[in-house]
Amino acid sequence: MMTHDSPARTARPARAFYLLALLPSIAILAVGVIMPLIWQPEMPETLPTHWGTNGPDAFGSFASAFIIPLAIMLAVIIILTIVMRFAGKDSSAQRIGIVTTTTLASLGTAITLTTGFNARGAVDPTKIDLPDAAIATGVVIGLLLGVVLAALLPTPKYSLATAHPDVLAPRTQLGEHETGVWLARQFSKSNLIAGVTAVVGLIVLAVVSKAYFALAIAALLSLGLLAMFLWDIRVDSSGLTVRSSIGLPKKYVPLAEIESAQVISVSPLTDFGGWGWRTDLNGTLGVVLRKGEALEVSMSDNRKFVVTVDDAAGAAGLLNTLVERSR
Repeated sequence: MMTHDSPARTARPARAFYLLALLPSIAILAVGVIMPLIWQPEMPETLPTHWGTNGPDAFGSFASAFIIPLAIMLAVIIILTIVMRFAGKDSSAQRIGIVTTTTLASLGTAITLTTGFNARGAVDPTKIDLPDAAIATGVVIGLLLGVVLAALLPTPKYSLATAHPDVLAPRTQLGEHETGVWLARQFSKSNLIAGVTAVVGLIVLAVVSKAYFALAIAALLSLGLLAMFLWDIRVDSSGLTVRSSIGLPKKYVPLAEIESAQVISVSPLTDFGGWGWRTDLNGTLGVVLRKGEALEVSMSDNRKFVVTVDDAAGAAGLLNTLVERSR
C-alpha cells in the first residue's frame, strides 16, 4: 500500500463556505416572509397552500401558506450545508452546494411572493393563481445568484503529495525521454435519452399550451444534461483534467497532488446516491455516468476523485508512471 512521509491533513470547507451557503439564502427567505406579512391585512383569512393542474386544491391559514413552507425550506438548506461540511472536501462540491442552497431559497421565496402579491384584495381563495412563470423565474434568479456567490469561494490550498504508487498499481511503459497523453469522452446514454425526452416534452408543452416560460426550463435542462452527462477526460504530464462538455463543472488535479491511481468498480446509487457530478458522505468527489469500471485517484490531504471511464487501467497506468517520475 502507499506510504506517507507526513501525516495527512483533511481539507474542510472554510468559513467562507458557511457564509456564502447560508447568509444569502437566509436573507432571501426573510424577504419571502416579510413581504407577505406586510400584505397580510389585504389578504383573505383562508389562503391556498397547494396548486394542482386546475388551480388551488388545498387551503389553510397564513402560517401554513407562508411561514411553515419557508421554515421547512430553511431546515433543508441548513441540513444540506451541514452535510457539505462533512462531505464537501473539494471546493467544486462546496460551490455546487452554494448554488443549490441559493436556488432553493430563491424558489421558495418566488412562490410566497407571488402567492402573497396575488392574494392582495382577493375575495375567493380559489382564484389566487400561482403562475408557473414565477417558479421558473425564481429558479433562474437563484441559479444565477448562486453561480456568482460560488465564484467568490476561495480555492483551498492543498499539500503536495509525497506518497508513491503501490508497486502492484497499473503502469504504462514509457521510454526515458517519452511522455504520454490519454484521452476519453464519456457519456451516460440512459440519462441523456431520458433528459432529451423531457426536453422535447417541455418544448411541445410550451407550444401547445402557449406556456412559453417552459422553453426557459427546457433550455436550462439542456445545459444541465450537457454539464452532467457528457464529459472529456485527459491525462498528461500536468495531471488529470475532467471537464463537462460545456466547460463547467471542471476538475483539474495537478500531478504534484496525486499519490496514486487505481481501477475500481462503482455502483452509482449504492456508492454515490445517483448519477452525474456527485460527492459521497466520505468526501469522495465523483463523475458517475454508469455502473462498473472507474478510475480512482488518491490525492494529498485524504482526498479522492472517481470518474467512470472505459480503459480506466490505461488512465491509471499513465498517471502512476508520471507520478513516479515526478517524485
